Amino acid sequence: SIVLIIVANLLPYKGYRDLIDACRVVSQEFGELPVWDLVIVGNDSMGIKKELEEQALVAGIRNKLHFVGKTTNVQSYLAISNIGLLVSHEEGFSNSILEGMLAELPMIVSDVGGNPEAVLHGETGLVVAPKAPRELAKAIAYLLKEPDVAKRMGHAGGKRVRQYFSIQTSSEAYQAIYRSLGTLE
Repeated sequence: SIVLIIVANLLPYKGYRDLIDACRVVSQEFGELPVWDLVIVGNDSMGIKKELEEQALVAGIRNKLHFVGKTTNVQSYLAISNIGLLVSHEEGFSNSILEGMLAELPMIVSDVGGNPEAVLHGETGLVVAPKAPRELAKAIAYLLKEPDVAKRMGHAGGKRVRQYFSIQTSSEAYQAIYRSLGTLE
């Protein structure tokens, strides 16, 4: 099975309903695809898990969704995954995306906040419009059908995180800003 993973708290603006709808489209409309499962890692502080499970049941894909809940061991789930997702309707700059990229997962993300800054469309993953389940379904199906492309994107994503988003790189960038302002000598 190809494992898709999303690491995000179960909040309405994280796009879970869109993701489940996209998974329904993938399952029902894209014909022959490799077997896939979706691992959902995140705290259900608002109590929407039941609604999401019901949506998946009605869509006929409940058996493909695996709700992990809150965990401190995200890395072990990333290690068994093949494709990362974050399809929020709004977002700042997500550590979840960087963690997925560092695990060398090709990322499918919504075009909001800092997502397209982290994920370069067609290079380290795919950037799709927010609230667009059909577009999201096409992106998922594409990476399911093209494992070599997915693997290449994943490697490129890992390299990008190490090169541009490491603690060392971030620290050097902040120091350069402070120096330019004359506040750091």
